Amino acid sequence: MNLRIIIFCAVAFFPSLLIYAQDPLSFANLEFWLRSNEEILITNGKIAEWGSLNNNLTATNALITRRPTLVNNVFTEQPGVFIGGSQTGPFLNITPSNSTSSYTIYALIKTAGFVNPVQYLIGLTPGTRGFGFTNSNQRFVYFNGAVQAQTTQALSASSFYFIQMNYNAPQDLMNFDINFGEISVESTIPDQAPVEVVRIGTRSDLNWSFNGSIAEVLYYSSSHTPEQSDEIEQYFLDYYAPPLNLPAELVLSSYCDTVITVPDRYSSVSWSNGSTSSSTTISSEGMINVTATTIFGEVLTASINVKYPGFTIDNFELCLGSDSIWNPQLPGFDLEWQDGSTNESFLVTEAGSYSYSAIDLQGCSFDSESVIVIIDAFPSLVSLPAEIDLCVGNILSSSIEGQANLDFLWNTGSTDVGIPVDNSQIYSLTVTNSNGCVNSASTVVTITGVGPSAAFDFTKDCSSAVISFNDLSVPIEGSEIISWSWNFGDGALSDQQDVNHVYDEPGAYNVVLEITSSEGCLALADSLVLIPSEINLSETLENNCAGYETVITDESEISFEGIESINWEITNGSGEIVFTGTGPEINNTFEEEGLYKVSRFFEKSGGCIDTLETIIEIRSSSFCFLPNELPILSFWLDADSLIEFHPSLNQVMTWGNRENSDNDAFALAVTNSPVYVESIPILNHHSTLRFDGVNDWMNFGEMSDIRSVVMMYKH
Repeated sequence: MNLRIIIFCAVAFFPSLLIYAQDPLSFANLEFWLRSNEEILITNGKIAEWGSLNNNLTATNALITRRPTLVNNVFTEQPGVFIGGSQTGPFLNITPSNSTSSYTIYALIKTAGFVNPVQYLIGLTPGTRGFGFTNSNQRFVYFNGAVQAQTTQALSASSFYFIQMNYNAPQDLMNFDINFGEISVESTIPDQAPVEVVRIGTRSDLNWSFNGSIAEVLYYSSSHTPEQSDEIEQYFLDYYAPPLNLPAELVLSSYCDTVITVPDRYSSVSWSNGSTSSSTTISSEGMINVTATTIFGEVLTASINVKYPGFTIDNFELCLGSDSIWNPQLPGFDLEWQDGSTNESFLVTEAGSYSYSAIDLQGCSFDSESVIVIIDAFPSLVSLPAEIDLCVGNILSSSIEGQANLDFLWNTGSTDVGIPVDNSQIYSLTVTNSNGCVNSASTVVTITGVGPSAAFDFTKDCSSAVISFNDLSVPIEGSEIISWSWNFGDGALSDQQDVNHVYDEPGAYNVVLEITSSEGCLALADSLVLIPSEINLSETLENNCAGYETVITDESEISFEGIESINWEITNGSGEIVFTGTGPEINNTFEEEGLYKVSRFFEKSGGCIDTLETIIEIRSSSFCFLPNELPILSFWLDADSLIEFHPSLNQVMTWGNRENSDNDAFALAVTNSPVYVESIPILNHHSTLRFDGVNDWMNFGEMSDIRSVVMMYKH
């Protein structure tokens, strides 16, 4: 498909984006290929010759008064070969090079009313064979002396139709398909003579002409497989109803109003700005959406993000003491900035609002959105004292309040927020924030002593909520620890050496101990304490039937503390132990149905054990029985699974065989397929397939030695 962009003073073209999924020439035995926009010779207003695109064959008519006409713009921008329906109406003859009984014909047409008892689209000689439409019930039919196959649905007297007509002589199988599977017919018709002449627009005896227009006809002297037909169908879709392959983004070269045009290949077009023609005018940048409907009724959508020329920027933060250049990259355009300057770029050095007005090479103008610049004062926030006395092991850091996502780099190579000091020297720190702003600070550290080694542990009382914190700190030789300061992370504090504490709420708490030596040196130690919530007991059961291996999976949850191990014990109604095991999942075969008590012993990371119990039910073995447990199961159909539908209807085309996927049940035509019903109350809200009792049925492949069939149905 071509997308054409028109600017008032210039025109830009995009290359064709239309790619055919399959070319009709890719398949063998193409006898002729007629298309209404090529190889047509018109004499005295009538079509004298319609040439094949793939060879020298030509459709002609020696009867000048019965030649068709060419009408423009029938198939959107494509013309149509018009056959005016009457008993002795227009037609064309063409003789295939190979006379075969098998054939496949593809045609794209538009009907113009049903005016004859039968009006024939294609006639085949010898005989009075043909494909066409009946006036009485508006069906598409195959006729050979009498109607031998027809659609069950009525067709529109004025509509577009893509029709495939296929005859497989070795199998005596006739089928025709309308509008890509919307209507399908299959019938057994034996003893068809080889085709000698194909009549376009009338029956083989030259009676009862088609009333409508023809865009294209393909004739193959062989029967096509469904896969080959799918490829040809895709060719017709690509040619007559191509996708909207519009670019996701379109950067213009001017500010002038721009006209975007899609080819006139769709029956209707609607743009998001209200336009309903194939073209629309763009007066501003932004997203423009288009919806197009093809001649087959398919709705297509696409979106284009239209952008004006120029490099735009968003609001930003400028690091204190730095600058930034805004260059819109508009060479040759006249620019005027917010301060009246006319340079091609602007140097931003302070907070404020920045914008420009531009006039392009065609004289069209544009005012940019304002860009707001604020100053990031981060560089002024980083500081260290000029000098500081510390003990060996103390932490040196810069306190920066209200800042996140910072990168730290010390002259020692560390990237931590704070570093332990061990020498008297100069320590320097460089900090970078998320905006890329950088600042450095340094300090002279003098070591005045050696700090103690801080440490502690804690134990939990499983019978209560008390946690005992024990100081394990060690002073250096000749020194002693003179003070302790505990912070339990929940707002509680203590100055005792060893202390007991109770947390009121479950959670994760960071406990910090700060100690001070007799020399005035400090040291810190911290540890995470997890206070669990109650265990949220949960499990899943699989095959909980007597005589089957039952799988019990623990899915319990506990907050803030892990479960180290799980031990299981299962007892029956008499209190007898029938199973013991470990792990998150256990397997056991229960010999009898009934209620069983399941005990779980959870050992948590703190050493405490919680014991919890649930009751499970083991049902009768009949609840778990599956049909494939019996030998020699040929097929198993279940309406709750393996259902494939028609692409656009609720008709079931394939019902999957759960026992053998190579032998599924299938419907030959959508007109004979059952309807899927999602929920039936009498069947405990399971799904079912509804057959109409007249035309609905499904096929299986060959089966042998069927002894019995079990069915559940609702009459």
